[in-house]
Amino acid sequence: MDVENVRQRLAGIVGPDYVTDEPFILVTYTQDFGVQPPRQPALIVRPGNNDEVAAVLKLANELHLPVSPRGGGSAQEGGCQSEGGIVLETLRLDRIVAIDEDTATVRVQAGITFARLMTTLEERGWKIGIAPSGAIAGTVGAHLSRPGVGWGNVKYQTQGHQVVSLRVVLPTGEIVDTGSSANPTAGGAFRYALGPDLAGLFIGAEGAYGVVVEATLRLYPLPKTIYLERYVGSDLGEAIDIFR
Repeated sequence: MDVENVRQRLAGIVGPDYVTDEPFILVTYTQDFGVQPPRQPALIVRPGNNDEVAAVLKLANELHLPVSPRGGGSAQEGGCQSEGGIVLETLRLDRIVAIDEDTATVRVQAGITFARLMTTLEERGWKIGIAPSGAIAGTVGAHLSRPGVGWGNVKYQTQGHQVVSLRVVLPTGEIVDTGSSANPTAGGAFRYALGPDLAGLFIGAEGAYGVVVEATLRLYPLPKTIYLERYVGSDLGEAIDIFR
């Protein structure tokens, strides 16, 4: 890879402040919260909107460069690591696009943290089904791309089960919507429209098939009381049974 040439072309897309190959910055992107061996990317790029994500992926596709999407880096599986490729960080995509109380859904950009989303929703009397244990740093796009569990998974299963629709940028740079959101005149969002469940293609894929840039999630009325219970087991088998 001609790193300097690629850096300049990426700077033309996102601006020079949002792309870097500085070694002291690259080293901070070599790992997530897990224990995998560090892998150092060649470049970090931080797009600020969907069109910039699309342009970055078009360039990477043209040059046959690997791209690893990254949220807050709070996961433990190493899915956001890249050896000599481009890490595409989504943290600038951090808006709540719409809260639809009639259909009990919220549409957000992929880089919003769960802490910010939950605080905003609770002020309006709503909650989401699942939040990761690393909610301060964890982002929606990263969590559903695993798909993650966390607070609430005993009742609400996984983050993937909370997805109503996705907006995804494919490796070619095309932007697609899943479910009924693919029809701009449909109104509302329904995951299981006519045809296959395309959202399921991207949930759990760790960004391998495209970069999730927006997600619509289910909402639930905020209960009067939320509490946690802790169970203690004497061996691993007992702990697994409790979890089940």
